[in-house]
Amino acid sequence: MVKSIFECNPITLSLSRQWGGIESYMDEQWNGSLEEVYLRERKKEWGREKERLLGERSEVIERQIA
Repeated sequence: MVKSIFECNPITLSLSRQWGGIESYMDEQWNGSLEEVYLRERKKEWGREKERLLGERSEVIERQIA
């Protein structure tokens, strides 16, 4: 009987199981594909970055006025 690569390599098997767990967790949590989840998370990061940059900009303007 021929073994699959996952049966032969315990590290690959472990990673495969972990990824499967992560993927199913994401599907349960966000109810979408990995691509949709990634895009949603990136939008959150961009929003935080935008807020940070606007905050820095307003501080610079306040210093220039003062």
